[in-house]
Amino acid sequence: MNTAPVARPLFILLLVLINLNVSFSQSNFHQEFQLSPEKVSGSAINIDGSLDENVWEYAQKTTPFWESKPNDQALAKTQTTVQVAYDSKYLYVAARIEGRNFVSQTRKRDQGFWNSESFAVILDPMNRRSNGFFFGLSANNVQSDDLLGSVLFKDMTFSWDNKWLSATLVHDRYWTLEMAIPLRILPYTSGNLEWGINFVRPDFNNNQITTWTKVPVNFWPIDLGQTGALVWKEAPARPGKNIAVIPYATGGVIDNIEENKVERKLNAGFDAKYAITPSLNLDLTVNPDFSQIEVDAQQTNLGRFSLYFPERRTFFLENSDIFADYAIPEFMTPFFSRKIGLDDDGNTIPIQFGARLSGNVTPALRIGAMYMQTAANASHPQQNYSAISFNQRVLKRSTIKVYFLNRASKMDDAAKQTEPMLAYGRNAGAEFQFINSSGKLSFTPSLHYSWKEGVKTDNWFYNIQTRYKERNYQFFTDFINVGTRYYADMGFSTRLKTYDMERDTSFQVGFKEWYNRFDYFIRPKKSQINTITLNVWNSHVWNPDHSTNENIMEFTTAVELKNRSNYTFKVNRSNINLQYAFELTDKLIVEKAVYDFTKWSIQYNSSNIKPFYYAVTLGQGGYYGGQILTIKPSFTYRLQPWGNFTIKAEWNQIRMNHTKENILLISPKTEVNFTNNLFWTTFFQYNTQANHFNINSRLQWRYKPMSDFFLVYTDNYFVTPGIHAKNRALVFKLNFWLNL
Repeated sequence: MNTAPVARPLFILLLVLINLNVSFSQSNFHQEFQLSPEKVSGSAINIDGSLDENVWEYAQKTTPFWESKPNDQALAKTQTTVQVAYDSKYLYVAARIEGRNFVSQTRKRDQGFWNSESFAVILDPMNRRSNGFFFGLSANNVQSDDLLGSVLFKDMTFSWDNKWLSATLVHDRYWTLEMAIPLRILPYTSGNLEWGINFVRPDFNNNQITTWTKVPVNFWPIDLGQTGALVWKEAPARPGKNIAVIPYATGGVIDNIEENKVERKLNAGFDAKYAITPSLNLDLTVNPDFSQIEVDAQQTNLGRFSLYFPERRTFFLENSDIFADYAIPEFMTPFFSRKIGLDDDGNTIPIQFGARLSGNVTPALRIGAMYMQTAANASHPQQNYSAISFNQRVLKRSTIKVYFLNRASKMDDAAKQTEPMLAYGRNAGAEFQFINSSGKLSFTPSLHYSWKEGVKTDNWFYNIQTRYKERNYQFFTDFINVGTRYYADMGFSTRLKTYDMERDTSFQVGFKEWYNRFDYFIRPKKSQINTITLNVWNSHVWNPDHSTNENIMEFTTAVELKNRSNYTFKVNRSNINLQYAFELTDKLIVEKAVYDFTKWSIQYNSSNIKPFYYAVTLGQGGYYGGQILTIKPSFTYRLQPWGNFTIKAEWNQIRMNHTKENILLISPKTEVNFTNNLFWTTFFQYNTQANHFNINSRLQWRYKPMSDFFLVYTDNYFVTPGIHAKNRALVFKLNFWLNL
């Protein structure tokens, strides 16, 4: 099948949508919503949450807050009032938040913000609507912070952490807060008298998210294009240098039961952060250790392609968008940081040192440069990884992005002759991310190349995306064409690599995919229903010879009630031309053939306002010529705010070729928060498909701001034949954040 008839009308459609930009205008929130910070005179503000300093008596107050979600047609049911002040060191934020019976999910930093009674300030000091900061606080003074980017549909990771001060006081019918955000951690120029700013409040009891500006319901409340203006009478002077050193020490005992070997380890290293300019930062790491990072949540794989596991290591999460937001993250992307310091099974490869430079060189030009070196081991030679990326702001909210990646192995000439494909891998590409002034339309074409020894053809892929959203509907379309010999040694692809069971070999097969999705939203004004969502999506994939590889269509109806419970019903139709057999389990082989099957599922999520809430999914239907039955329950009990106890399970029964196979995944998790600084988390995972049972228990004591002591116990077992131990370890880690 020739894809030209597909690509041509798609390209014409994209050009038409681009021209529609002239008809969209953005609400001028910087004129409608303005707030001036008050300069603190006399004694400094005492951060205790009481709002009894003189400056709060005359500092300007915000206008009333508006409801943003689930509707955007009225003022907030319970109001919030915010004031801002500053001195030579800090930007201060004070708020009085109305309500009662406040829900707080946890005492743990960066957890539960959107599911608790909370408040946040969004800051865009450069006022470019492309990069900003998020500082959030729950009613029981749990801090959350993150970096915000221009990508409109990306989840927050809460991976960026810094030292700032806060306090709250809870009263019968309201609560108050004070924040002190160090000016030294914010990028701004002394000549800029207008910053972007907004305030967000998840009002848990009223099932609302309210904002200072009138953020439309089809935008996420943290969207930098929806901010008001923080108008300075005189901008604060730049504070002194921002330098931090974070040394660490770690040690532990590892009992490898399979090999009958016990190891005792001691290690040390450090991270360092240096603000070269107010908006350009250098991060260094020497002998980094990530033993305190929570283990990956295991998944059941019912398909033939690789599963995506998110990055959890803090060093790689901070400012990760400058490298990772190319093409289609989680599906096909040239850069995926888990390729550095981890093998394909998630096992650690020691990193010797690394450096990352990121930030703004000019208000319009953002750069990222990274170098990492991993140590050699029995399976891998020493590797050197380099990455550089440039994001140039153009028009009002659009960006031109280019990158270059390089992986080089330390191999002798003989090894390079034997394994030339392992010697190096290089990638380069460019992307134009167009976002119109209203933020409703985005259009992103990109082109990517790879280089390896002896590879000169089919070493590219291109991608074209368009997204458009209105209050009651949105659609997304994406076309991608991947060459068979495109290699991404530092990237990720779910379907480029293929395994052939008959030949017991892995190889690459290029593909073309056209994906389309449409959502329609119904928001009844007088009903117990908040939103009804009607969704349809289709994915059509072609092989390199233009024959169909698969064609999948899914219809979804979702109903969200005002009490925060929801129902979801899905019907999925799949036509798959399976060209290579794959192994689902030791007993179940899916043979190559053409399959056509339909399956359905229904899901219910109870209201998470209550201390006990649950979700149940039931699915049934065809599966590669057989039948599948899926049951996925989860239960959570919250002892506010100190404890969360969750158990999730997934059971799949597959009947195929006169064979019945049961696949079970059970994942209980307990979180006990003794104080706002002492946490104990235990994660159990029992997975019959992976023949693996894991216990991971972690105690964290934050003995000073951003300084922690961790004690981690890990125990791994085989599930069959009969549960028996693989290995176990007890590890401690101590780090200390030192500002110079």
